[in-house]
Amino acid sequence: MTDPENVMYETIGRAVASCQMFEFLFVACVKLVFKRGLTTAIDDHAPLDHNSFRPAVKALLNELKDTITVDQHFEKRIKDFTERRHTLIHRWFIQQGWPSSSDGNSVLELLQFAADVTRDALDLSSLLSSYVVEWMSRFPEMEASGKRLKQEWAERFANAQAAMRIEKA
Repeated sequence: MTDPENVMYETIGRAVASCQMFEFLFVACVKLVFKRGLTTAIDDHAPLDHNSFRPAVKALLNELKDTITVDQHFEKRIKDFTERRHTLIHRWFIQQGWPSSSDGNSVLELLQFAADVTRDALDLSSLLSSYVVEWMSRFPEMEASGKRLKQEWAERFANAQAAMRIEKA
């Protein structure tokens, strides 16, 4: 593989991983933090299982809207992000074709699009992780885990942001 191809695959891989982080945190927020936010005992919660992660983001957004009032700006951000994520993962090849490593403009367009999806996924994930950690701190038996997760997520977000800065250099 040529260097431009490696960079494309690395950038897209980073976007996919960032999207998965967002999706995990969005499920946790919808199913636990906001839906069951007022409970005071962790035993009142059924644990998340593999079925918890099956609904699409739009379905989860509707579930969230059935539970709480969702800020229109936040809803638009989620919808726009989801659409661009779908474009990158499911439609780019169909709509744009796969760029030849010798076509610098097409490669740059794909790299920028993937980097933008990554950045949005990380920004949303950072916001959602703060809700998850705050929610976990309400349960004494989960407070230490929440602090550990906060540190791990902060490191992941920082590492992903640093990798994006390196790519631009």
